Amino acid sequence: MLTTTILCLFSCSDDDNANQNPGPMVVFPAEPSIAGENPMPSFFSATGFGQMNTAYIDFDDHDLGFSFVPNTIGKINAFLVKLPQMNDHVRITVWDKETATLLRTEYMDVISVNSYVTLEIKPLALQKDKEYVVSITNDDFIICKTQQNGPDVTYPVAVGNITITGSIRQLSNATAMPDTYVQNSIGGICSFLFEKTE
Repeated sequence: MLTTTILCLFSCSDDDNANQNPGPMVVFPAEPSIAGENPMPSFFSATGFGQMNTAYIDFDDHDLGFSFVPNTIGKINAFLVKLPQMNDHVRITVWDKETATLLRTEYMDVISVNSYVTLEIKPLALQKDKEYVVSITNDDFIICKTQQNGPDVTYPVAVGNITITGSIRQLSNATAMPDTYVQNSIGGICSFLFEKTE
């Protein structure tokens, strides 16, 4: 059974299509009672992303997310998404990066502005040392940087049982694996809860 949990965070300005909020670092909420670790808080801490946040509202459709490698056998139990505007049909996809095979598609009703929404899913098994891509497809999103036109981040970034290998942002709404990498920001925002099973 799918459940949706609203989790509150800081607000971003949404007066225009693209608004900057040079506020504090992105802070992820305490997780709901779903097993698994969220790699993004440690990733934001390691990279400094979140010092400069720009909200895009009713913009062009984009695929935004990241590629990653589990360091152990495990499973994704839930997705987390935060947007600057409510949206009732946000697509979340997970891909096998090597083969560009679609592994899972979920849809989420994001009914909270600038607050994380958690969607519990039927667990998605992941292999150790295999690279995957997770992304959301939407026309409302947030781009997080260290600072305006900040320096590039060196990948990979190891965070717990997950190694993040790159940030993806692509102008598209097609059901195809995004493959355009950016070094100085991460967009979405999306994440997941990963549970070690070995």
